[in-house]
Amino acid sequence: MKVLMFSELFYPNGGGAELATWLYAKLLVQNGFEVTVITRQFPNELYSEFLYEKVKVYRYPFRVIDKGRYITLVNANIVASRFVNKIIAESDLIYIPGCWYTAVPIAKAHKKAVVVHMHNNFLACPTSLMYNFDKRRIGSSTGRSFMLHEMIQKGSRGASLFASCFVNEVFGQHLGRLPVSADALVFVSKAQMEMALTHYPWIKGKSHMVYNPIPNCPLIESESIGIGYFGGKNYVKGYSSLVEAVIKLHPKSNTQLHMAMTSPLIRKRVLENGVEIIFYPKLTREEILKLMRNLSVVVVPSLSPEPFPYALIEAMLYGKVVVASNIGGIPEIVDGAGAGAKLVKPEATDEFAEALSFTLELDSEDAHRLGNKNRELVLHKFTNKTAVKSLIKVLDSVD
Repeated sequence: MKVLMFSELFYPNGGGAELATWLYAKLLVQNGFEVTVITRQFPNELYSEFLYEKVKVYRYPFRVIDKGRYITLVNANIVASRFVNKIIAESDLIYIPGCWYTAVPIAKAHKKAVVVHMHNNFLACPTSLMYNFDKRRIGSSTGRSFMLHEMIQKGSRGASLFASCFVNEVFGQHLGRLPVSADALVFVSKAQMEMALTHYPWIKGKSHMVYNPIPNCPLIESESIGIGYFGGKNYVKGYSSLVEAVIKLHPKSNTQLHMAMTSPLIRKRVLENGVEIIFYPKLTREEILKLMRNLSVVVVPSLSPEPFPYALIEAMLYGKVVVASNIGGIPEIVDGAGAGAKLVKPEATDEFAEALSFTLELDSEDAHRLGNKNRELVLHKFTNKTAVKSLIKVLDSVD
């Protein structure tokens, strides 16, 4: 089967959705599929090349520098081009793992089967976040909430703020509805699928839940007491809540909080309670592997219901104790972990501080034992063989 993927970002660019797409691309070619990817071209990237020997990638320069989901609207000429339409015509199935939903009607015009892999919450919320900035609680976003999000998270002001809000109100909800016209929708957790079905109950017959494949992460035992956070300076990832919780700690020994993607340069700050916060830029895989030796616990303090956070999966594979928000797909991931995974209510900083205190007081032997159990749990629960087999079953059902 010839599968054409439309992904506005492709690994190593992007985040969890792009990692899952890359893993699936490799697994599919291992199972005899022909995989082609249409994606965005960044500086110093080739226009076309084979990755993993068999994954054909075509990259197109986008006309604007933007990380939002509307970038595919601005660059609709790519999907409309003669060459891309030729590739669509030659493909058996169109697979959309990101937000390139404008490709859905084009694929349908070619009478091609379409599978949309929902790595986000767009079907339940026009901003996908499922966090209301206006009321500061979990829930579908409003116009005012979106405005606050743009101001808090992106620092938008004046004309840029007005433009973002206008585009979201005019196009946001319509763009978010395009996936429901696909032949099949794949969700990455039960919580995510149930949330979508409350808004579109009639898509139940073509909805499927498939846990994402897992990356290859080695077991790395910690050599010191440290807390790791990989969500960036992002409000809905729980950045502010985590800092507030750490301020409330009373550690018995020197403790460091390592925060990735929070500063253009590495810098340090020591809190009054003695906790040292180290801010990092975006880290390479090699740098993450090195940092893991300094981490005894990893936190995922998300405020919004993340469907299947890889930061949590990878932390458990590295053999770390984890503290995470009891929300979205997180409880499904850690179910069965026992004392090695502490779940707390989002934004409950006192609970986060208490859970962190427990993990930081573990001696090295107990921390390693619980971390090993976390790793074994993930390896047992989420196998790549099961993931690709389940996805292939979906693809075959619509071809």
